[in-house]
Amino acid sequence: MTEVDARGRIASQWDIDEKKKLADVVIENNSSKEDLERMVVEVVSQKLSRSRFWTWMLRIPPVGLMFALILFIWRIYIQRRKDKHC
Repeated sequence: MTEVDARGRIASQWDIDEKKKLADVVIENNSSKEDLERMVVEVVSQKLSRSRFWTWMLRIPPVGLMFALILFIWRIYIQRRKDKHC
């Protein structure tokens, strides 16, 4: 990659504040590695504690498989509806 290409990629990226507005979670990486690891563990544990039921239910193979199948069929249905309206 040339320097011009690299500068072009950097220039085409969104502003960091715009990205933060769209994020569910923002973890600042401007401290030590230990602080970053602590923050990641904290966020993950918070997210898992909120959805503990679904986390465990989806780990059960038949339930997870059924959920994946329903989601797959739903996406096909939505795509076909979009195709008909275009």
